[in-house]
Amino acid sequence: MLEGIKFLFLAFLTVFVAVKLAIYADAMEKKTKLGGLLIGGLLLASVTSFPELVTCMSAIFINNPNLAIGDILGSNVFNLLIISVLDIVFIKMYLMNKLTKGYIWLILLLILMHILVILGFNNIFIFNISIISGFIFVLYVVFIIFLSNIKIVENKIKNENNINYLLFKFLAASIMIIILGVLITIQANKIVSMNGFISSSTVGAFLLGITTSLPEVVSVYALVRIGSYNLAFSNIVGSNAFNFFIFTLSDLFISGRNLYSFRDNDSFIFVIFGMIMHLIILFSILRKKPKVISIYILPSFLIILLYAYIFYLQFLLVYGKL
Repeated sequence: MLEGIKFLFLAFLTVFVAVKLAIYADAMEKKTKLGGLLIGGLLLASVTSFPELVTCMSAIFINNPNLAIGDILGSNVFNLLIISVLDIVFIKMYLMNKLTKGYIWLILLLILMHILVILGFNNIFIFNISIISGFIFVLYVVFIIFLSNIKIVENKIKNENNINYLLFKFLAASIMIIILGVLITIQANKIVSMNGFISSSTVGAFLLGITTSLPEVVSVYALVRIGSYNLAFSNIVGSNAFNFFIFTLSDLFISGRNLYSFRDNDSFIFVIFGMIMHLIILFSILRKKPKVISIYILPSFLIILLYAYIFYLQFLLVYGKL
């Protein structure tokens, strides 16, 4: 009971700081020459994804790699659930219709990363380090290069904050969100340790995956509320790409084996459904912009159904019916 109260208190603080962080990121995008996608997809995404890094490194050092795999893959599908739910909540804004076509290449790179992880799960490695990790790292570098070259047309407005002071507030909020992310992850780990019958991959994918994605949830929601759609979406895709980068780092710190060799049925479910969800997002960006709400909303609704189906599959695995 006490652990749950601590968790909720940390979650409340995380929500408060993440909202501030999103506001500062939006102000920086409008005041500086940095591209909005670079701010959202690299700076903001790295900060809000720091809890995943802490969780994965902790899982490796306590010899529970399955927890790291579950956290990364679970966080990625949950991030897509976030944007899908917000797309429905703010249906009148037609969020997906306002995204730049530059995201096509970023989504394709993320789909390639999913394919590489699936190959890695089939034990393609050299000297106990999967060559897949090297390829994923290269794709992440390409992802950042593409991200920095995508231009979006947004009105630059005068901001009453001095840019140096604005940067200071962004850095301060970033440090606070990192600290809170670490604390809430530790608290979630305590709750996880009380579990005795669900696999580490499942626990990592749902409890830790959702917990470590809390900063993304709040910051993306705040950005959508203020109309920074591309900045919000770049945070999602940037976080997913950064999570795969964490995957490669985790692989380096495992002795005797590679991270991919610890995969189980849960891992395959999350990586395959993660790839399918990214394909749906890609379709949403590529298609002609529908004006009828019932047609427009289908991809986001499908992603939500797929996430619910993952829950169902995990239920079958837990009770030995799959």
